[in-house]
Amino acid sequence: MTRTLYLLTALLFAGAAPAQPAGERWLRDPAISPDGRTIAFTHGGDIHRVPSTGGTAVALTRTDAVESNPRWSPDGKRIAYSSDRNGTLDVYLLDLADGNVRRLTFHEAHDVVTGFTADGEAVLFESVRYDPPGLAADPHRSRPELYAVPIDGGTPRQVTPIEARQAAADSSGNRLLYSDYKGDQPYRKHDDSPFARDVWLLDLENGRHEQLTTNRWNDHTPAWNPDGTKTRGHPCSRKSL
Repeated sequence: MTRTLYLLTALLFAGAAPAQPAGERWLRDPAISPDGRTIAFTHGGDIHRVPSTGGTAVALTRTDAVESNPRWSPDGKRIAYSSDRNGTLDVYLLDLADGNVRRLTFHEAHDVVTGFTADGEAVLFESVRYDPPGLAADPHRSRPELYAVPIDGGTPRQVTPIEARQAAADSSGNRLLYSDYKGDQPYRKHDDSPFARDVWLLDLENGRHEQLTTNRWNDHTPAWNPDGTKTRGHPCSRKSL
């Protein structure tokens, strides 16, 4: 079956958001709920949600910390996100039914949420926790690995030692889409330099990595259709799998 890759060229993507100037409306890190009815996003350092048809946004977090990268669980009952309320970014899990928030990671390195595993039992996140201290502190030289931490807490496991940013699992749990990172500023617009990113596919069953985009443009923020048969995003950058 032919599958089609649409690459999201959205303004928002995984990573710690910089401070927001007063008066600016920077709406970042959009994430659509599994049923398509709600969008979670970051604004002013907090997580909000709003109906996908439009309406009044409601704050889900209200702290002095910077909170970012909200991602829905497959059943739509929880939202995982990153927060620096304890110094560096850690993974937190919000239960939408009762508002309970649980901290899942405890490390001095930044842990950046990218999604959930297909079964919803673990949260995927990027971390440079095993980089040498000098490299971990440099965003242009650090190389985060991909990890998964159980939603009930516990020791994170490494999913792949290869740098796999913005990782998204398909509905089967057997494949991951991710973008690479060649060291340039990730917020650079219209990048067609040698540092422009590409999208890759990782087959978790055999460990094979396949490059899906080869054009000169900046390709990132891949996402699967709900049934996992194809990916979706901006139609201006398209490739058959």
